[in-house]
Amino acid sequence: MKYFSFGAHVVPEGHDIPSQPLHELLEQSSSKDPITLSKGNFSDKLYYIFTSGTTGLPKAAVIRNHRFVWMGVIIRSLFSFDHNDNLYLTLPLYHNNAGTMGCAQAVLFGITLTLREKFSASNFWDDCIRYKCTGAMYIGEICRYLLAQPEKPVDRQHNLRIMFGNGLRKKIWTDFKTRFNLRQIGEFYGSTEGNANVANISNREGACGFVPCCIPWLCRLVYPVVVMKVDEKTGEPIRDEKGLCIPVKPGEIGEIVGKINESDPARAYPGYHNVEATKKKVVCDVLTTGDKAFLSGDLMEMDELGFLYFRDRTGDTFRWKGENVSTTEIEAIIQKVIRLNDCVIFGVSVEQCEGKAGMAVLSRPPNGTIDMKNLYSRLKDDLPSYAVPLFVRLVDKIELTGSYKLQKHSLEKEGFNPNVVKDELFFLDKKSNSYVTLTPQLYTEIQSGNILL
Repeated sequence: MKYFSFGAHVVPEGHDIPSQPLHELLEQSSSKDPITLSKGNFSDKLYYIFTSGTTGLPKAAVIRNHRFVWMGVIIRSLFSFDHNDNLYLTLPLYHNNAGTMGCAQAVLFGITLTLREKFSASNFWDDCIRYKCTGAMYIGEICRYLLAQPEKPVDRQHNLRIMFGNGLRKKIWTDFKTRFNLRQIGEFYGSTEGNANVANISNREGACGFVPCCIPWLCRLVYPVVVMKVDEKTGEPIRDEKGLCIPVKPGEIGEIVGKINESDPARAYPGYHNVEATKKKVVCDVLTTGDKAFLSGDLMEMDELGFLYFRDRTGDTFRWKGENVSTTEIEAIIQKVIRLNDCVIFGVSVEQCEGKAGMAVLSRPPNGTIDMKNLYSRLKDDLPSYAVPLFVRLVDKIELTGSYKLQKHSLEKEGFNPNVVKDELFFLDKKSNSYVTLTPQLYTEIQSGNILL
């Protein structure tokens, strides 16, 4: 079993990466049993993994021995990995995707891992070809970065049979799969600390998972994942006359939850190191009185076959003009307009106004400019009026979390005050059908209510 690590290190052509056969190392090692300091068991804590902290501070999630094994076995079974595979990992090992699901393939099953110190869009396919990789992991942002690269012959000269991960958006799914000649996309959904885990192994475009629904009452009894109705305004579960949660019907959107069974490693909820944070993620009386489930905070839509489609984080939906606004929908549209450059959307509070107005933070394209009039024209055509962002901020770069997710928490805190934000700020002037520069004077007019929004 060989582990390749490269990135800053260049190996001359024709030279092998330094390695030593495992059987030789075993022959050199002592034949005596190692000193046992403590007797471990299957439910011991293996390590803590910090959540990515996309919209808030990271929290330490508990990974126990049985969870590590369970996740490794599930990935191997779903995507048919064996000892002949070579898995290419560019994600950081201190996060769950690569650190647990990816590394478990080597630790438990002896699959070869090819590790790159840091993700590189320009070298991704060259690496896959050079090291004869057969599979690779992704998150949605990586797919977008790869698709934004200029086309070149190596795009289709690799031997990858599968790329798997989470967050590949429906709008680029087919383009990504076709351009890079991928036989299978394995999209899964789950969280580091949670038990609401689903997967799409049938190449269903845009779906992040599947829940059996042929015989609803039986499937809910056997399958540990439920998508339940929640109140649009409060995010609280909607309950029936018995006080139980109500599962969604096909075409409806609800929050995905995982039923908790502490005696089953697949359905246990180890939670966080912080006990209070753990309690906040548990809902009671879901399908039967007294049962419990893990609250994922993610909104899903289920189709008539049981496939699930990610719609939003409960914290990423804001309300404006009496309507709920989906940040992911706007981000997907803006990224097409600005040609796959980074952008994040969130709601900002405006004095004298109910709800939150939309704000977009965009990274500048290579040429350094964005046609603000064209941006508004495209958004106006593709979005309802209440969903078009009122404020735009241009930045050189949007910072990423350790797992390559766009960090919006600090941007939300800074808001749209030109006295605080030193980047270019724009305000939607509907009279001129364009975004105009947001000056301190204009900001004061908006906050005082002199300009109707």
